[in-house]
Amino acid sequence: MFKKFRLSIANWRCKIIITLRWLALNARLKCALSLSLLAVSGITSQASAQQDQAVLQCRVEQGGESFVFQARPVQNPYLAPTLNINGRFRFKMVVVGSAQAVDYIKIYAFDNPRRQPVLLQFAHYANPLFSTSDNPAALTGVQTVYSPRLEREMQYQCALYERAP
Repeated sequence: MFKKFRLSIANWRCKIIITLRWLALNARLKCALSLSLLAVSGITSQASAQQDQAVLQCRVEQGGESFVFQARPVQNPYLAPTLNINGRFRFKMVVVGSAQAVDYIKIYAFDNPRRQPVLLQFAHYANPLFSTSDNPAALTGVQTVYSPRLEREMQYQCALYERAP
């Protein structure tokens, strides 16, 4: 796959062997190191900026396990990730707006069968208010979603905060 070639210099009577594999590995290491340094510097600057940003915090319970997820405002709702809950449900939180004002929140709960996810519940909150209490269900209340197969159940509750709690 990689070829070795030899270069001989008659004046110095030495042979220099350069391996392309070593050069490629060296280039990959330099690239990975520079990318990781950029990522670390970006994370530290984003972390300080995100502390002053609105955050939607949801607590999801399924199968005896509890998960806490956070979502921050985005401009493009299609970039919000869909979260896998124990392989049985999927959960998606979309917060659209700026750091100081949230335009709307959409929450999706899906059943997760083998073929493709099936939408079970959709909630839309236009111009939501920030929570002033520690109640984790201040925005949505406690929502219970049932899967049509095998009597599976998922509960979630969400609150919108001005800053990360």
